[in-house]
Amino acid sequence: MHSQRYSGANIEITNVDLPPVQVGTGPVDISATLPPKFDPSASVFIRIDIRGSSFARNAYVRTNVRIETEQPVLRNKVAATAAIQASDIEMKLAPVRGDVPDQIEGMLAKHDLVPGQVLTKDALYMPLYVQKGDMVTVKASSGGITIAAMMRAKASGKYGDTIPVEHLTGQGSTTARIVGPRTLESLQVTK
Repeated sequence: MHSQRYSGANIEITNVDLPPVQVGTGPVDISATLPPKFDPSASVFIRIDIRGSSFARNAYVRTNVRIETEQPVLRNKVAATAAIQASDIEMKLAPVRGDVPDQIEGMLAKHDLVPGQVLTKDALYMPLYVQKGDMVTVKASSGGITIAAMMRAKASGKYGDTIPVEHLTGQGSTTARIVGPRTLESLQVTK
């Protein structure tokens, strides 16, 4: 079984509705290919390639599949609306039950989460950490020195977004990356 989306995963066909396919005699090689996008919790149509010494056939069949791959799994209980911390997560082989978010840092739990639960998009959300017009703390580091200044956000954003901020006097601005609630990290200074 082959899947580009789940490269390196353990994929098992748990049920298949295979139509009659005429093949020749002798040894037969069978391979299956999953579609690029599908919901592993529902029936999936896959392409079966059947090859022998004197024939080659393709068939599309309805199957159910079980996919296990490395996924972020909770180590600790996380309360609803609490931030997911790196120490709460471990990568483990687990059955795929939904889409895993590309980024977990900065996301909050939609509801109480329990240890052993795979972190999927439907269990998490990304809040707005900064609203346009908010007074925010902007930190800048150089060497071992960090300075912080109160500034005004010129745009709203989520964790990891880069937004413009301006001095409270309105003179001078910078671009900063959101690293927490109303907390940003300066990227560059502009006039």
